[in-house]
Amino acid sequence: MAGARGDIMAGRAYVELWVKNNRFLRGLRDARQRLNQFGADMQAFGRQLVTISALMIIPIAFATKTFADFDDQMRQVKAVTNASAEEFAKMTAHAKMLGATTSFTAIEVAALKAELGRAGFDPSQIDAMTASVLNLARATGTDATLASGIMAASIRQFGLGASDAQRVADSLTVTANKSFNTVEMLGEALSYAGPVANDFNMSLEDT
Repeated sequence: MAGARGDIMAGRAYVELWVKNNRFLRGLRDARQRLNQFGADMQAFGRQLVTISALMIIPIAFATKTFADFDDQMRQVKAVTNASAEEFAKMTAHAKMLGATTSFTAIEVAALKAELGRAGFDPSQIDAMTASVLNLARATGTDATLASGIMAASIRQFGLGASDAQRVADSLTVTANKSFNTVEMLGEALSYAGPVANDFNMSLEDT
């Protein structure tokens, strides 16, 4: 009897040990699965962070590039106009203001200012003419820098001044919009006709 009882107890112990061992193994498997899932979740989270970081960097990089381009363009303005520190500060603020309040960017405004500077206008004249150039460009769908060059040439050809900028803009706009000519075509024609017409005392409008 004692031997049988011992065998039974030994069998129970073996069964309990086997059950506990199975539970332990299942626990290990569960723990490993959870660790694997945690690792996968962390990898996915890491990829999301990288994507978010990249998306955050894009507008910063774009803004930095835009500022650099504007700064480079304004440096050209300063170089061609020989503007003083005070004049340059005013021109820079003016370009930023127009870039923020019109359909043109500050870079485009700065580029047209540089073009007017190359035509020999001083900083105060350039600031006074800029709005008229933008009006001409917007009304005729012309590139702002191209419009500034044509306006500057027209003013010089007819012996006009910076104060006549809006008059020139209006004349070119009306003529271009009432004909099959573009402002660029008018500018090309005036480069030949303008000096001759001025010699005969003909106005820009008559020409």
